[in-house]
Amino acid sequence: MTRQILPATLLLLSVSLAVMTASASGRADSNDGLGLDAFARRAAGTYLLQFGCGDQPAEPPEMLVTLGADGTYVSEDTADLGDNPVLSRAGGLRGSWVRTGRAAVAIAAIDFEFDASGVQIGYLRWDPVAVFDTAFTQISLGGPAGLYTASQDPLNPNETPFLALDCGGTGRKVLVRQ
Repeated sequence: MTRQILPATLLLLSVSLAVMTASASGRADSNDGLGLDAFARRAAGTYLLQFGCGDQPAEPPEMLVTLGADGTYVSEDTADLGDNPVLSRAGGLRGSWVRTGRAAVAIAAIDFEFDASGVQIGYLRWDPVAVFDTAFTQISLGGPAGLYTASQDPLNPNETPFLALDCGGTGRKVLVRQ
């Protein structure tokens, strides 16, 4: 009886191994071996946007947004360089993104806010949602932003910003000319 169980067990193990190998190769087709799936590769890049917060100024500021295929987010805008009625100077936003839909991501980003003499006076936290067109060459993003004092914790979800805004904009991907 034991001799009959051994070949059956080996056959079962062989079939299981073949199924697991086929399943793993199917997953490999969806990423590049570095864990970057097709969505991340298509969303990754730099986008030039017109954007605004609250009441839109006569000439809306511009923003450069970079989404890394690894989930990183970096942006800078003209308001960071003094074109801001509330703050003298701000650092660029840094954060991360995660896929939330077929062509959408949620972003969490933060930056430092400074007064005219360069002293940090607080933080800005922005939690927009970005939606792409089907070619991933156009982006629309928007969502809540909050300004926090230097003594507040912008990472604490129970912390209330001293100024809450709704910010957003639309733009296009910066493409390599070939």
